Amino acid sequence: MGGLLGGPVVGGLVGLTGGLHRYSMGGMTALSCMISTIVEGLLGGLVHSILIRRGRTDKVFNPITAGAVTFVAEMVQMLIILAIARPYEDAVRLVSNIAAPMMVTNTVGAALFMRILLDKRAMFENTLLLFLPLR
Repeated sequence: MGGLLGGPVVGGLVGLTGGLHRYSMGGMTALSCMISTIVEGLLGGLVHSILIRRGRTDKVFNPITAGAVTFVAEMVQMLIILAIARPYEDAVRLVSNIAAPMMVTNTVGAALFMRILLDKRAMFENTLLLFLPLR
């Protein structure tokens, strides 16, 4: 979400911060999850840049965009876990247990979060109109 809302620099820095935190927790997926968190932040930032460059700023705050980016990012995370985490058999077992729940809940959560942001923005805009001088 940081990358999608703030661009590649924000996405990279948020991903790095989250990735380092995840790495500090240790475990068999520490490295793969650190890398995937950074990649996810950069992916969101890349989508942000593409949308801005194409003049589609409306899509940056679109809940469907947020959900789609999150879904792809979660798929990438699962692939990175499978590519890096060892022993491989444990990584396969882990991904088979966590992939579906993470992809569904994080996708829905990102879309709902973006919807909340849009609703808040609309409320602030409507409130602002009350205080504008009459012409």
